[in-house]
Amino acid sequence: MMKLGEKAILVVALLGALLVLVSMYLIPIIKPNNQFLELVLFILGAVLIIFSLIRMKKY
Repeated sequence: MMKLGEKAILVVALLGALLVLVSMYLIPIIKPNNQFLELVLFILGAVLIIFSLIRMKKY
């Protein structure tokens, strides 16, 4: 597996949080006809956050 530095893990976690927030607040303002984009962004954000939590060094 690749070794990620702490800054890379932080960037991945922040990107995941950003995707979750966009899917929760920005996409409903646009009001698309289908909810597919909102669901995909939320799931992708959650996966990135979980990935960064798993990859953190355990002290």
